[in-house]
Amino acid sequence: MGIDFNVWFSEKSLYEKKEVGEILDWLKKNKLAYEKDGALWFSSSKFGDDKDRVLIKADGEKTYLASDIAYLKDKFERGFDNLIYIWG
Repeated sequence: MGIDFNVWFSEKSLYEKKEVGEILDWLKKNKLAYEKDGALWFSSSKFGDDKDRVLIKADGEKTYLASDIAYLKDKFERGFDNLIYIWG
């Protein structure tokens, strides 16, 4: 089929490089994340969302949103000017 990938990215690499933890710390420091009911929440309602979203569940498990935010930061650092990101 002749398909080539110029970039291959793994969510695992975000955890190995501690980028998920770093972005969560940054969100807390900048008052964009807060703790409630034993969980860490992203203040997405500040940006027009109908409710805030969980980043770390009460049992300590990180949600996909946590790594998605770290991945978006990575994309901007790699020089992407515009992104269309659809969560579902």
